[in-house]
Amino acid sequence: MSATDLKKKNARPLKIGFLDVVERSGFSKKFVNKFCLLTEACAIEWYRKQEDQVERKYQGILKDLNRCELSEVEEEYLSHNICFRVKVGTKTHVFGADNRQERSNWMVEILKLRPITEIIDLLNHPHLQRYAAIALCNQAGNNKGDIQTTIVQMGGVDGLIGIIDEIMADPEDTEEEGNLVQSIYYGIQKLAENDKNKKRIGKHFNHFFNVLQNEKAPDYWRGFAAMCVAKCAEDDTNKTLMHNIGGLKQLSDVLIANKGREKFLSDVATAILTCCVSQRNREELAANHLSGLVSVFPNTPMSVQAVLVQIFIKLSERPEVLVTLRQSDLVISSLFGLFSVEPLDDETAVFVAELVNLLSQDKAATAPAPIAAEIRHLLVALTLKTEQAVRSAYDTICNYLQSADLCVAIASLSVEHFEPWFSLVAAEEVVNKTRALNILLSLVAQSPNRVAIANDRVKRLRILEGLQTSLTVSDETLQLSVLRALALLVAEPRFCHHLCAHSLFVDLIKLSAAPSSKGDLLVHVCKVLRRCVQTEKGRHVLGESGSLNAFLSMIDAKQPLELRQCATAILANVALSQQAALALTGLNVVSAINTLLTDKSADPVLLVQAARLLVNLCYYDSSLQIPAPTFARLVETVSNADFALPVRQASAAALRNASTMSDCAPALLSAKFTSSVVSCLQKCADQGIQEDLLLALRNFFSACAGAGDGSPASLHSVLLSIITRAISRDGASPVAESALWALSYCARTHLGTQSGLFSEQNLPVLLGCFSANNARVKEYASEILANCLSVPANQAIMVRKPDAFLQLFLEKNVLVLENLASAMVNCTSNKSLTRETSAMLGKLTPLLKFPNSHVRDCLSTALIQTAMAGKTTADLGSSSAKALAALLKSESNVEVSQSGAWQLSVDSKKANRLTLVMAGNPATMTLDFTNAQALNLRLAKTLALSAYGDAFSQKEWRGVKKKYEHK
Repeated sequence: MSATDLKKKNARPLKIGFLDVVERSGFSKKFVNKFCLLTEACAIEWYRKQEDQVERKYQGILKDLNRCELSEVEEEYLSHNICFRVKVGTKTHVFGADNRQERSNWMVEILKLRPITEIIDLLNHPHLQRYAAIALCNQAGNNKGDIQTTIVQMGGVDGLIGIIDEIMADPEDTEEEGNLVQSIYYGIQKLAENDKNKKRIGKHFNHFFNVLQNEKAPDYWRGFAAMCVAKCAEDDTNKTLMHNIGGLKQLSDVLIANKGREKFLSDVATAILTCCVSQRNREELAANHLSGLVSVFPNTPMSVQAVLVQIFIKLSERPEVLVTLRQSDLVISSLFGLFSVEPLDDETAVFVAELVNLLSQDKAATAPAPIAAEIRHLLVALTLKTEQAVRSAYDTICNYLQSADLCVAIASLSVEHFEPWFSLVAAEEVVNKTRALNILLSLVAQSPNRVAIANDRVKRLRILEGLQTSLTVSDETLQLSVLRALALLVAEPRFCHHLCAHSLFVDLIKLSAAPSSKGDLLVHVCKVLRRCVQTEKGRHVLGESGSLNAFLSMIDAKQPLELRQCATAILANVALSQQAALALTGLNVVSAINTLLTDKSADPVLLVQAARLLVNLCYYDSSLQIPAPTFARLVETVSNADFALPVRQASAAALRNASTMSDCAPALLSAKFTSSVVSCLQKCADQGIQEDLLLALRNFFSACAGAGDGSPASLHSVLLSIITRAISRDGASPVAESALWALSYCARTHLGTQSGLFSEQNLPVLLGCFSANNARVKEYASEILANCLSVPANQAIMVRKPDAFLQLFLEKNVLVLENLASAMVNCTSNKSLTRETSAMLGKLTPLLKFPNSHVRDCLSTALIQTAMAGKTTADLGSSSAKALAALLKSESNVEVSQSGAWQLSVDSKKANRLTLVMAGNPATMTLDFTNAQALNLRLAKTLALSAYGDAFSQKEWRGVKKKYEHK
């Protein structure tokens, strides 16, 4: 018979193996090994060998097994210990098995050929009870047709539970007994899976709970009982019954009282979880038994914790449940620790991640301390294989990152604990890279975290590598996340420095110059580069990259405003490097700057950066051709109070440097620079702007060789006003210094000496400059005095304040004294002021010994001019002649008669030639003082002794010498 025919006969091999079949051979009886086949046709066929069954060459067949009498053979039979007997009608066959389990399997399979009701009846059979129970439980797993409902309706479950009760009444604790109980409970569980059976089986709740609470019963018995409870608890009627008998309490009590017993407790926890399907049970569990479950959670095995996690999730619909969980440090610690358990099955990972996510959603109730201690385990969840678990873990981390304390805790994790993040960012999946970058974005949003990352060399390098791999992915959203993270990180100088030295920085430059880069992507690249080029390394790398022209094109008015701002700022910073600045000038950058600055509607930030760029370019290249409209626009910007102060400050700095260009004079004159600056100075009180404008004015005067425009008086008034305010605010003010330089320049030209710079009103301002703490201020003020006092009208003003003028000579600055001495010479040359200047000189004679030739020469000249009083000849009194003779004798070894009168005369042909002769006898002796400064000084000393006597005493000379000996 073929295999096809075998199928038609409805036969199938339920078990393939060898079974000894009794055959009679003559008068002897023996077992002979045959291959036996049990068919659904209620027959056993046996073959000489296994291959014969394919062709249906069987040696024997036993039919009608569904009506057979089946029994064990308890005694030894034909030297075989394990046998069973099958009797059909008058025929009896004895089969031998290798072991008890093999015999049991055959007997069970033969019993399963009978109707369900007959099997149930055999549950009370004294010898076949066990086999009938196993057969019935096997049939309980068959969900086809109505087999399962028939078993329950015909009292099968009652009979099965009766067997368990008998066993528990007198347990033998044998392997067979244990297997039987296990089979029975397995069958009941299968039957309870059928919704039609749940209600009937639920009537046995008391039995199940008795087993659960029986501490003498093996754990696996109790666990099966718990699972039966779980299956039946899904029925609505049973839910009420469970509530009435306190089922949840009993389950919870068992769980709490037996912590540490894994398999049993896992089944109990599963039963509780199943009960949670009922709203009523959930409410009862949350209200009455939650604290017990929470207390037992940390100390139970991981498999039990996995089920408890699902229970907590079911109960989380009640806010107080999450509050209770958050308040337990041990629960938090154990829950987070589950992520680090290996291997963690996918289903458990999903539930744990979901519960952790639920706990993280209430920021007010979050307890940072325990979470911060265990947060490292949460990062491990990012590497789980289940997408749902990873997503929940990611959401949880994002929730916790909203807490500043937890954010710091994550950022401060060691590199080892941070490894899951590195794995996530290195993953091929874009979604995982995006999650990693979003976590990083939240971390680095806080300055302390940026500092921590920047200071950790290994973490910093790994993050840079992760960002670099993500940047190379052709996904704009991912690239934007990389750039946003970098924009935050580069705010930390240390990180910025290391980025500029990393190959990622070169990738950023290439990305900015790529034709495909546009829109937000290009803007964010430029934001990062803008910060990087504030470092010397960044400027150097970008300057040598050959990409400057790309940034220059971004300034175009057609580009988005934010991009133009960033690009201009980048160029302004790069131009701090001489090499880059010179390269930019070759790219016609001045034209672009002029376009930006002269645009009336230009953005203020753009104006600042354009002005900065111009400042830096002018610093390195003095040959730039800057058009007059640019100067005019800069002046207009500075003077316009509607512009923000930074804009005006940057424009003033640009004016300062631009005015140093070699060929700027025509443009400056065209822009009416002097009057424009004066107007700006009148309107602006910012010291920085004033200083830059004054320096620009100084450069303008130098470039134009004294040419100017506008009213000199107005210029003087503004400058003096600035000087007064500056010195009153700060005695060392650089603004006052720059203003005085401009005034000193005016004083050297017709702009000052002949235009009312030196007047009764202005003199107090100039004199007040000598109280400043700035040496240059005093020098410029003294220079102004020297130049202005060359005009007779000004001399008259000065000598009317002799005390104030003489007070200036107490200054220790040599250059100041030289200028003051020159001013004194100018005053003594005015013969109409001889009396006033003579009185003033009497107090200055100690300076004839000042260790500076210019001061001595000027005062000597002043004394002689005063003595001559504008005449060509002046007589010396006897006392003067006597003093002169003694002086010449002691210092020059020149013998001069002490008698007679002496005359001091001026050569009519050489105004600078002075001679000293005997009165009435010019030929007697003549001393020529032309170009003889030493003799000139001696003569002055003599005149000083003669004219001022006491004021020129030896004692006063010692004081003067001591005062100035360090000069």
